[in-house]
Amino acid sequence: MGEIDSEPLRKNLRHTVDDGPDVDSEPVVILVGAAQHIFYVHKSLLHMTSGFFDRALKKE
Repeated sequence: MGEIDSEPLRKNLRHTVDDGPDVDSEPVVILVGAAQHIFYVHKSLLHMTSGFFDRALKKE
């Protein structure tokens, strides 16, 4: 019998220039971990790729 792949599904974030997301949106600051590492991510990318951030950013 085959093994069950326990690897989580990953979203394909690669796009061509013509069909990609709008990166003219404002950056959102995301702090990660206890050390509070700073990441800047375009708001439109967060809306497209994360249900969590999509819901969180609509409340602004």
